[in-house]
Parts: sequence; C-alpha cells; structure tokens
Amino acid sequence: LLFCNAPYTTWAGRPADELIGRTLAELYGQAAWDAASGAFAAAFAGRTVSYERRLTHQGASARWTRAMVFPDRNAQGEIEAIYTIAFDIHDDVVEREALHDARRRLDRFTEHIPYPLTYVDRDFRLRFVNRAYTQAVGRPAAELLGQHIGEVRGAARWALHRPYFEHALAGEPMQYTRLVENLPQGPRWLRTSYVPDFADDGQVQGVYTATIDVHDLTEAQRRLQRSV
Repeated sequence: LLFCNAPYTTWAGRPADELIGRTLAELYGQAAWDAASGAFAAAFAGRTVSYERRLTHQGASARWTRAMVFPDRNAQGEIEAIYTIAFDIHDDVVEREALHDARRRLDRFTEHIPYPLTYVDRDFRLRFVNRAYTQAVGRPAAELLGQHIGEVRGAARWALHRPYFEHALAGEPMQYTRLVENLPQGPRWLRTSYVPDFADDGQVQGVYTATIDVHDLTEAQRRLQRSV
C-alpha cells in the first residue's frame, strides 16, 4: 500500500502510518487477499474490474463492499501500480439476499401447491407454470414456457378459456367453473380463477390463473338446489 485517503484510514480503523508500506494480506489476513488477488492481477494485466466481499476486520460492524480496481499507467503506457475505490453496498446486498430468499420460498411454495398455476403475458404466452400444471398437461416446463397457451391446450379448450383471459387482460378478475370429463379420478368440477397482473402504471401486463377442485362443493350446491 503506497497511498490511502482519510476515509480509508477510518474504514481500516488504523492511522496511515500503520498502513503504508504493508500488504493487504498483512493488514487484513490471507482470506481478504485471496478474495482480492484475482481483481488485482486483472488490473495489473490492464483491465478495470470490480469484486465484492464482506469486510470482517471491523468485527460486529462487518459490511459488504464493492471495490473497483484499475491500472495506473505511466507515460510509456506501462502499468506501474493500481488504484482501488471502495463503495459500501451493504444495504443493497442485504436487500438483494432477502429478495432472493423470498423468491426461493415463493418458488418452493408455488411448486408444491397441488393445483395448477400459470402466468400468461399479454400475448397469451406462458411465462410460469408449476409442477401441478405440467402434470396436468403431461409436458415438462421447458416445453411449455414461451408457448401460446392456446397451442398448449388445444383449439377447442382455448375457445372456451379465451374470453376469460381477455376479460382479465382488460382488468376484470374472472372465474370459470366447468365439469371436466377426462380426469384419472373421473369427472370433476374445476374452477379456474383469472387474476389481472397490474404494473405500477396501472396497465395489465399479464394474467395469473389458478385451477382448484370444487367438485364436492358444487355437487352439494346442486343437491341443495334440487331439494328446494
């Protein structure tokens, strides 16, 4: 280390005379140097790079930082040293990790719901399907995503479902209950809900669908209607 500014000494927790002339491994340990050495080598090879790591030398106040590393060339174009600039990105990393964890939990939740779930964009193309949906149509997700839902489900079934998708894309939640004949467990009443996905500007950018089994409830309602 040949130079550091005042914010660096605050961050390092040491005065400049304890920092200058020492290596990063001496100052912060071998693990810290292992995290930084690849970026330093790239900078000495002429590239500007960055890397992220969680600083631990400050103990309980350890924070995530992003360091930019870039070469310092002399008049002949030779690289004599490198500069580093560090940015505190701790809050961003914590928020990113929280969002990642939340997304992972949501993915596990939707994947294991026993009812078919889909997300369809404004062009009626499938952008998300869960395991129950792939089992219902008998095709893997890789073959379904990006496909027009009418092509996946067939022209006859699409003709029945399309009006509900169109109403949802116009911003109106819809439900469609029907008796489905060709199921392994025999004919069952199923209900599909079509829920608009509103963007921040209020425009509908897609439709969520969820199909549930309402056979017992529907049959009970039908028996009640016949008894009055």
